[in-house]
Amino acid sequence: MTQTWLSRQIFKGFATSSNYNNVLQRLADRWCTTSAWNYYTGKVAAWGETYALQKTKGTWETRGDTNKHMARHVFSCDIYVHELYFVEVQKLKHMGHRYEERTTWVIAQTKKEFMLGVPAQLGQLQHISLINDQTYYVSITFYPDFVVDENWDCNNLLEVPESTLAEQWRADRSHTVTKPLEEFAVTPLRWIRDVWDGEGRREMRFHATR
Repeated sequence: MTQTWLSRQIFKGFATSSNYNNVLQRLADRWCTTSAWNYYTGKVAAWGETYALQKTKGTWETRGDTNKHMARHVFSCDIYVHELYFVEVQKLKHMGHRYEERTTWVIAQTKKEFMLGVPAQLGQLQHISLINDQTYYVSITFYPDFVVDENWDCNNLLEVPESTLAEQWRADRSHTVTKPLEEFAVTPLRWIRDVWDGEGRREMRFHATR
């Protein structure tokens, strides 16, 4: 009954938002796009739940009176929210993989970038938060000048020169994106080893875990 009611509401939303023009085409396009996103992010074949492995005690945060970056972000996105329950998460299990703030490197892109065909970028997970015991938010610092597809070695390891990342950071080319976790397509990278060149510069080697 609930599923039938929900389907009717979805159909109604498509119909009214398009003035009853091309309803079936709009519904088909939406279905294809959503299905592609779910396959791409691994949601279709995912096992297990998303849950915190390590977290702090939750606190109630109020609009205009919080020093939590993630809480301020949520308030800025929804003017009708004036209070929320905030939990900082240090370690997270998601789709069978383990994520740790300020430690885990990823290849990721937002849902909008996926729809526009923008390639996934190298990033580092900075913060994880659980809002109102239901939505996980993450902040990822991206390095857009690092081209992922051009930096795989013959052993299928991703070569990441530390100096390249430092140059982007100093040039203010890196940027941080904060969104609900479900709005990212994320592939965690597993650190394999560090390599130093003749001048003592470090290069990190990663293996994509999916």
